[in-house]
Amino acid sequence: MVETRGSFAGPWLVGFALGAANGTLYLSLAMLMLPLIAASLVLLLWRAPRLASFVGFVAGWGFMWVVLFSRLALTCGGPLDFGARECDAGELAPWFMVAGAILAAGLLETVAVRRSR
Repeated sequence: MVETRGSFAGPWLVGFALGAANGTLYLSLAMLMLPLIAASLVLLLWRAPRLASFVGFVAGWGFMWVVLFSRLALTCGGPLDFGARECDAGELAPWFMVAGAILAAGLLETVAVRRSR
């Protein structure tokens, strides 16, 4: 299938949504995620435009991790923790660095793919 210039946003958004869902589920169902990730990637790479879908997937995964870890930092011992419950978020800096790196990689790949078209 030939990729056209206008066929970038739709596949990218589908990839972004699947990446966000996989990123969320990975944190809760880590042992069951390999088949789901594989199925998602096969689904994305099966249909054209493959590259737009894949970079959307990476950006969605990183975005969701940044959102989830930000919420954890704010509500567990952070400014939005009003002492209603006890929790310990631990050291989140490494998690933020990984999430930010995944998000940055997805966004940089998106720009590179978009410019190459």
